[in-house]
Amino acid sequence: ESRQHGRIIVALQDTGGHFGLNLISEGQYTIVTLSPLDREETPSYLITVVAEDAFEQRISSTESFTVIITDINDNAPDFGTDKFVFSLIENSPIGTIVGTVTASDLDEGTNADISYFVDNNGLIDVDPDNGNIVALEVMDKEAVSRMEFMVGARDKGIPSLQARVPVLITITDQNDNPPRFSENEYVFRIAGFVPIGTTVGSVMAFDPDEGTNAEVSYRIGNGNVEDKFAINSENG
Repeated sequence: ESRQHGRIIVALQDTGGHFGLNLISEGQYTIVTLSPLDREETPSYLITVVAEDAFEQRISSTESFTVIITDINDNAPDFGTDKFVFSLIENSPIGTIVGTVTASDLDEGTNADISYFVDNNGLIDVDPDNGNIVALEVMDKEAVSRMEFMVGARDKGIPSLQARVPVLITITDQNDNPPRFSENEYVFRIAGFVPIGTTVGSVMAFDPDEGTNAEVSYRIGNGNVEDKFAINSENG
């Protein structure tokens, strides 16, 4: 953009349409913005002012300076994902780090300083400084197999901006339960002189764990005098 005052032409070079000149008095101009400026997109501008006379053989001079765009808190923290998913082995001690959530902020300075928080949850907490999620209780998968809750991040700008993200924690199984028989005592009766291989009865046990931790096999512990009896290891 250029302006002419008397025999002098004043112009700005290569401003990208963001700045213009405003004549305030004879030989004096102010540089004004012509469009909104976004520091996160362009943090500074190099502006060159050219002044030249209007005669046929023009003589000019230039002056360049930098305009630095200062930050305002116009960006909320961003977790960069729709959900965090972690797993925790049951019976892990209190204070175990389950996982870490991280957020970033496009602003700068205190406007980009982030602290983390979690909605009221007596089982899980989050470190406000580093986003580490820690267990506040020893988890029992047979009682609680999964937890889903919200974790937030807020910046320290004025006013503060914040974002939230869901977190899912699945409790994985540990072999912490012995098999249990369906009856406290089994009593079977058998006639004398039955053929070898006759089924005397069946026992049944179950295990509240899961996967291979819940697979049960059977054997006779004691009392099997002279190995008179055998048990199917798979079905009891």
